[in-house]
Amino acid sequence: MKEAKEKPPAREHTLLGVQWQLTSDGAWASPGTERVRKVTEAIRDCLRRGLCSTPVAAKLAGKLAFVCSGLFGKAGQALLRAVYKRQHSGPGGDAPLSAALRASFLLLLELLPRLRPRFVPTLTRALRYKAAVLYADAFLTLHDQRMCANQWARQGPPLHELRNLTNGWGAVFFGATGPGTHIADGMFVQGLHLLAIVCFVDNVAAERALARGSSKNAGLSWLIGAFWIWAAEKSWQVHFQRVTSNSDEISRGQFDIAQALGCRWIEPDFNKAWPVLLRLQQTPVSLDQWNFQQLATKLQATDTAL
Repeated sequence: MKEAKEKPPAREHTLLGVQWQLTSDGAWASPGTERVRKVTEAIRDCLRRGLCSTPVAAKLAGKLAFVCSGLFGKAGQALLRAVYKRQHSGPGGDAPLSAALRASFLLLLELLPRLRPRFVPTLTRALRYKAAVLYADAFLTLHDQRMCANQWARQGPPLHELRNLTNGWGAVFFGATGPGTHIADGMFVQGLHLLAIVCFVDNVAAERALARGSSKNAGLSWLIGAFWIWAAEKSWQVHFQRVTSNSDEISRGQFDIAQALGCRWIEPDFNKAWPVLLRLQQTPVSLDQWNFQQLATKLQATDTAL
């Protein structure tokens, strides 16, 4: 930090648009009130005029970076795609708002006031916690041919054939609150009070998109964005990590190791979840519509012995 910006020791400070409040166990971080006010004013002005220039987009992108920082997960990253696009490829002067940029601005106005403070524990406090660990895999079989989901998507088989796919999603979940291990198909961490979740996936493209908070595919980007806002509302710190296949047996219907570990079985009804899953891939008109909680609720299921 520049000497001119140095601040005397204190329990509360605002740095880079983030308000910090220090306690004996750690620090609470929340969006800076003044920065949020200035950003929302600039966004409202763009919406009022129906215009946004490249310099304004660049300024907004810089000030909104804290929304997508490690402190708040990747909440809002999907909303910044349109802002970055205007910053790097838009005309130098004022230009009309695209549909995507207008939608992003409206959602940002809803999101910024709703960002909850995040707790960053001291090392001593952090050592008391145990992060939950998730291994996930998806492997689909059709006509005795086994491929991962993105390979099937590239081939584009007819929908009536895709309905005959077997296997599908599989995951192994190690809870942070005890030795219990779970097998699940979907968002089964509903209701857990966790500080951190480490998710291992064996698909490079999926891991990068999830960790980045957005994707080149617009529908997938909206879906991932909904997840990250949901995680931020839960105050979860989620980390995605690429790993060589560790749960292939589960996705392929082989449960010997899971039984030996004393796992429990969770099998949600995906027929209830598909409409919500498909809707979350559409451009949302409000945060209430862009609500990943609805998908998590649909995927709740009672676990049984494997």
